[in-house]
Amino acid sequence: MIEMMVTSSVLILAILLLRKVTQGRISMRFRYALWLAVALRLILPISIGSSVLSVMNLVPLGLGERLVQGRVSEQETEFYLMEETEIKEADEAVSGAQADLKTGKPVTPPKAETGASGEQRNPGADSPTFSADSVYPDGENLKWGLNSPGTRKSLLLLWLLGTVLAGGYMGISQIRFVRILYRRRDMVSQEKISPILMEKLQKRGIKVYQVKGLASPCLVGKNIYIDTKLAEEEKKLSHILAHEYCHALQQDTWWAFLRSALAALYWFHPLVWVAAFAARQDSELACDEAVIRLLGEEERFAYGRTLVYLLSCGAGQINCATTALTMEGQKRGVKERVTMLTKSTGQKKWTVAAVIAAMFLVCGCAFTGSVPNADEVQKQADGQTAKVEGVQETVLGQADRQQVVEESNEEFERIRKDYQAYEEALDGQAQALREAEQEAAFFQVLNYQGVMAGKDDGELALDRRIDYQAVYEYLYDDQQKEQQNEKDEQPGSPPENGWYLICRNEEAQISLYGLYTEEFGFRGIKTLIGEDVNTYDIAWCPSAMNEKEDNIRVLELAADNLPRRFVWKLLAENTSEREIWSLYSGFRYDTGTVQIEELTARAYRDWVEENLSFTVSESQDAVLITYDGDMVLAPLDISAYQDQKVEKVMLSPDVAGFELDSSFYDGNVYEGYEGVVMHLAVGLKLEGRPEVWFDGLRPLTVQVLCQPQQESAFVLQQPRIDEQGMLHSPSQHRKLEAIRSGVTPG
Repeated sequence: MIEMMVTSSVLILAILLLRKVTQGRISMRFRYALWLAVALRLILPISIGSSVLSVMNLVPLGLGERLVQGRVSEQETEFYLMEETEIKEADEAVSGAQADLKTGKPVTPPKAETGASGEQRNPGADSPTFSADSVYPDGENLKWGLNSPGTRKSLLLLWLLGTVLAGGYMGISQIRFVRILYRRRDMVSQEKISPILMEKLQKRGIKVYQVKGLASPCLVGKNIYIDTKLAEEEKKLSHILAHEYCHALQQDTWWAFLRSALAALYWFHPLVWVAAFAARQDSELACDEAVIRLLGEEERFAYGRTLVYLLSCGAGQINCATTALTMEGQKRGVKERVTMLTKSTGQKKWTVAAVIAAMFLVCGCAFTGSVPNADEVQKQADGQTAKVEGVQETVLGQADRQQVVEESNEEFERIRKDYQAYEEALDGQAQALREAEQEAAFFQVLNYQGVMAGKDDGELALDRRIDYQAVYEYLYDDQQKEQQNEKDEQPGSPPENGWYLICRNEEAQISLYGLYTEEFGFRGIKTLIGEDVNTYDIAWCPSAMNEKEDNIRVLELAADNLPRRFVWKLLAENTSEREIWSLYSGFRYDTGTVQIEELTARAYRDWVEENLSFTVSESQDAVLITYDGDMVLAPLDISAYQDQKVEKVMLSPDVAGFELDSSFYDGNVYEGYEGVVMHLAVGLKLEGRPEVWFDGLRPLTVQVLCQPQQESAFVLQQPRIDEQGMLHSPSQHRKLEAIRSGVTPG
């Protein structure tokens, strides 16, 4: 037990030190994995052979055994209660008496010698005479010290009691918490969850429930539980579900159980509790890092705001059990998590290699036992032999001396064999280290964070441009030929892997670059502002329409005359049926980090559904639009569809566009309007037709306020019908003409 306390303490303190010195230099997932060594050491409470690295080499030989037995020398404890000769004689006599008791022989005092006067006398008149009763008072066969059966039994009962109390408290709390959740839970509607997240959750069999008054979102088994209020906030809900989903990916439910079990087993070891709390914090940090990889860099700051929000409003009637995986934590822990979110962890190979080497060294110190010194072993064996001989002469008698010597020689031979086994274990240790290096290389591959992390920013200086004609032939012409079973002797070829210049605004000093890889296609965006480069996981569409300089606009300059706030639009999808643009609002901090917010399709569609109502006029030639319940907009002319029966008026999902410097609202603008407008298509659902028709209709135009640092990054206000523009879809126009002529469109 002493060896386990020493080695586990050294291992835990070493990992705590590594966490401190490598903060921000290694990935959180790799840092979290370091605690596997502590868990393994606590599960295996025995040493694996012995080595010169073992920390137990620093502990005096035999000190642990003597402490347990209560036999410590003057030099080690400074407690000296008897004369040295008395201790020596008593110790020799006790050892001999014990040997006789083990073999069942009676303990007899030395023979008395007969003097000249005929009186019997004891050899060594001043030395005490020992018997079974004098060595063991009251006839009890006990040693004094911690190794006595009674003491050991008491300590074992104390340990069992502490384990039952700690483990029982955790178990009962968890059972009670789960029962409360089962009684009060309601399933969260799938409509409130983004389709991408919903698909990922369903693949792993994870269900989402809402519980009124729950203090913090949590993962229990394969179920995610959130407070009812959070289920109504779409963005925060996405962050919470992504966080708990990443917990499930990391199998943190099992790791939480293991932490709790080890803390209960080692309840008396304070550093085990420290390690459990630190490992839990690293679990949350690794999960936060995984969420950013899942949702994209553009969600980094919004996710941090969600953490702060949960801390500020995390009071509820139902407190989570200590063994549940909760998203909220203590204020100090949340502060560290938010701080880590404000900067991207840059993991370098040399840092990882140094940490792995340090862990090998520490594990060598903690997992192996001490190497016995051959001279010391010989000295102890010789001393033991002399001691036994002295006891034979004074207590046992000459007849048993030979037997004791033979037993001593057998013990000495066993010690020599053990020493040889220790040397062989050292060779095995070297082999184990080589195997551990291979495992470390495997973990390093697991921590690789995707293709973008391996691309050098130096590629941006090439300013490569996409050959759009070749891309179209590769993406579309080849696909059509494949569908038509046509063979081309010279098929189109994909672009070269790397970064391509998408758009540049020289005056604003902003450049946008897009990444193409054979594995992920057109996915990945970098912004270059001055010398500051930021990377985002954003899909993009190769199109010459993205190259226009006015696709980027600066709204505010910083002190260095570089953009502070800016907006840019990017073509996300472009086919004969659809044209979808994305709008991004950026805020550049003094550190060069750029916070990006996207106006998602879900956001503006929900805004339209909540604030606008559509009614077809009695004459069937116009759509009457009401904003905010009482403001009536100019009617939308639908006379081109007057001969068709309109079932429903709705927003078309196939059209979305933006203007970044529009004077459309001059004279009637909302406070904070900076010229950014959005164009949407109000379409018609015709009887018997599946698609939403918008060809020949005028677009709906909405003011967009860009506030990247606010809770709502975008504010939509003042919708209007654009009397100047007209939506046109060649494919819809042909279908509509075919319908009018009585021909069923193909």
